[in-house]
Amino acid sequence: MSLNSENLPDLALLDILHLHIKPNYDLVWDLQTIVGRIRTGSGQFQLQIQNRGNTDRQLRFNPREEGEVENCLYTLMPDEFRLLPEESVEMSVEVMPKHWWYRPWWGRGRLFEFYLEPQDLHRLPLPQDRINGTLIWEPRPWWQLLVACLLGLGAIAALIFAIWSVFFKPPTPPRILEFRSESLNYAAANDDFIYLGWVIGPPTREIRAIEIVGKSPDGSISSAAVTYDFSRGIPDELASLCTLEQVLRCYNIRTDARRPGEYIFELRLFPKQDIDNIQLAKTSLIRIEPLPIPQITNFTARLSSQQRRELPPEQVDNPRANNNSLPNSGFFSDPEPMIAQLSFQVLHGAQVETLTLVGRSPDGFVNFPQKTYTVSPDEFSEDLLGPCQVDWDGILTCRGLSLQLEKPDTYIFELQVISSDSPAEVADSRKADPIVWEPPPPPRITTFASRKATYRVGEQQQIEFQWVIDNAAQLQQLELRSLSPEGLVNFPKITYRFDGQIPQALQDKCQVTGKQLVCDNIAISLPDPGRYNFELTAIQRSRLAETEPSRQIHAIAIQPPLAPEITNFQAETSNSQTGTNPIRLNWNIKNPQHLLGVRIIGRSPEGIVTVPEVLYPFNGSIPPVLQNNCQLNAEQLTCRNVPTSAQEPGDYIFELIPVNQSNLAANATSVKSDRIRIRPRPVAPPQINNFQINGEDAPLKYVVIIDPETSPSPLNLSWEVSGSGDLQTELLPVPGVVPNRGNLTYPIAPQSGQDTLTLRVTNTDGKQVQRSILIERVLLPQPEPAPLISPDSDTPDSDTPDSDTPSGRQLTPFSPELESNPWDLIDNPPPFN
Repeated sequence: MSLNSENLPDLALLDILHLHIKPNYDLVWDLQTIVGRIRTGSGQFQLQIQNRGNTDRQLRFNPREEGEVENCLYTLMPDEFRLLPEESVEMSVEVMPKHWWYRPWWGRGRLFEFYLEPQDLHRLPLPQDRINGTLIWEPRPWWQLLVACLLGLGAIAALIFAIWSVFFKPPTPPRILEFRSESLNYAAANDDFIYLGWVIGPPTREIRAIEIVGKSPDGSISSAAVTYDFSRGIPDELASLCTLEQVLRCYNIRTDARRPGEYIFELRLFPKQDIDNIQLAKTSLIRIEPLPIPQITNFTARLSSQQRRELPPEQVDNPRANNNSLPNSGFFSDPEPMIAQLSFQVLHGAQVETLTLVGRSPDGFVNFPQKTYTVSPDEFSEDLLGPCQVDWDGILTCRGLSLQLEKPDTYIFELQVISSDSPAEVADSRKADPIVWEPPPPPRITTFASRKATYRVGEQQQIEFQWVIDNAAQLQQLELRSLSPEGLVNFPKITYRFDGQIPQALQDKCQVTGKQLVCDNIAISLPDPGRYNFELTAIQRSRLAETEPSRQIHAIAIQPPLAPEITNFQAETSNSQTGTNPIRLNWNIKNPQHLLGVRIIGRSPEGIVTVPEVLYPFNGSIPPVLQNNCQLNAEQLTCRNVPTSAQEPGDYIFELIPVNQSNLAANATSVKSDRIRIRPRPVAPPQINNFQINGEDAPLKYVVIIDPETSPSPLNLSWEVSGSGDLQTELLPVPGVVPNRGNLTYPIAPQSGQDTLTLRVTNTDGKQVQRSILIERVLLPQPEPAPLISPDSDTPDSDTPDSDTPSGRQLTPFSPELESNPWDLIDNPPPFN
């Protein structure tokens, strides 16, 4: 501890003190309920604990219940923690009931009372020994009680049913002991029917009727239902097939099922007493094998020779003659059709109803439409009369069945056989090996160019292209278009169709040489300036196999006409004076052919317009106002000493802006001049004619003696200034701006000190003149009281003052530098005014 003195700051007292602070064990806690009523889940509580004492506390909380058995599970987070002074902590408490059957069915719910038992691990005192809490477990919802009631009623009903089954159930009706087919496999070739048999157990006297129905595996009826009446015993139609003793046995009962297929028969037993108690039995799956299925044993396909069309030798050697004959030569035409020869052999041909042929490409698309041929004895397709026949063994043989193909492609033919026994199903199918009709090579662009890569508007009128296309006989049309660098169409598409001949627009520009189409000097109008990616696309004929069209791109730049270019722009002089000639400008402009005019505008260095814009029109000639200043020829426009309206003093920056004649020209660039200055005329500096204090010229230093017993008199200031233009006169520090001629009273403070007065004059050119006065205030000291003198004293009277100073001595005014005794005498007092 350090003690400091206010009277003697340099002194300090250091000592060691021992302080004893009484411990404070104040704790505050509050158990807040977050979720106090629950249906499912757990209750949520929050215990807020604050250490308001001055000691560290190490606390633990233990959940407890009043009874001996805990009904809930408790989760405390945290259950133990350290609490510093003035620190608080929040502990979450989760309470969950243990046993689900403790939950009440109705009422206000079950109440669980618990408490938290605090424990200080350092055995410090606690404010309470327990913190009470309450959790309410709400009763179950009404539907759970309803379910419990229903379960109870179900148990009672099950008991009643068991008693009825044992003591009151009626006697057992007759039942089916066996129901089967005499065989599970039959053959349609043997004209077989399905035969059934069954055995029905006692009591046989209770049999009223039996119904038999045949169904397919999918459930549809395939054999009509037959009902036998046993109400009066065995019916007559079954008398020879059934026996009735203790059980009813019936065998070899023929049905009407004879068509090939699969059957499942059902037997329904109708009792006499309980008519609703109908028994049902089913046979296993019974199959009637169909007639022999036609089978394809061989299937081949081949392609006949292709007919080619070639030009006569004299046309190949004479391209010009070839070109003249093109309109009627059919050079640009589809290839001749091809013939596919098919051969196949089918066993059990007598069972064939129809034949189906279809052609597909390797990727599965149909390229030859399906054709169907009838092969039944009653109707035989005319297309099969020549190449096909059925021998005595029932083998159908076809050789050289011709099919006309439409376009080059790869064909995979598939033969399908439809049996007369199952006309809705394909009995057999087979694919032949692929046959390939090689298409002629598609047209291909080998050359696509223009005479120049760059054109300029005004110098050329059109673009001339040339191209060479191989395999031109397969050419359907040519498309010429242009795309911008961004991929947008910037030139309309031009289409040339080759419908058997060269189009009329290309008759005198193109010729056929061998297999090539050569075109030259194909002219199009010159488009607007820009970059063009001209694309030539050769599209082949539609009957050929689909391939990607041949494309070539040729880039061409269309440049705008040359824009006017400023080569020189400056003022005649960059520094002048007000009153002389205005600012004059000189400039040179190249490429004036497309110059519509020039705009001149003057601004300050800050960008403020100081000279309004002026437009001089140059539409192929010099305007009248500049006839004496400008010369114009094909290469350059030269202008000298062009006057402006700038005459006021200041700085100017002129901008020369060319105006283009057409938007086809490139944007011309404006040019700014260097800074041009107009100086103002020189102005004479201002003058201070007089500056007086109390009617006398003011000295550099003015001393005022202040008598402490009287109030000081103010000073009377007067002044007069002169100069050309507007003047600003200031008296500083106060009052500031004053008239050019005037006077005022300046008060004197009754204390020692110094004041500086400055008279300053400023003209419009910023020239200044000023005069300053230092006013020093001197305060006289208080007179000392006269000492008491006895009448007998010979000492002179001290009250008699000296003629020059009080008490016969000169006193100096107060000065802050005289700290020891400010009232010491001084030898040379300041003079009085």
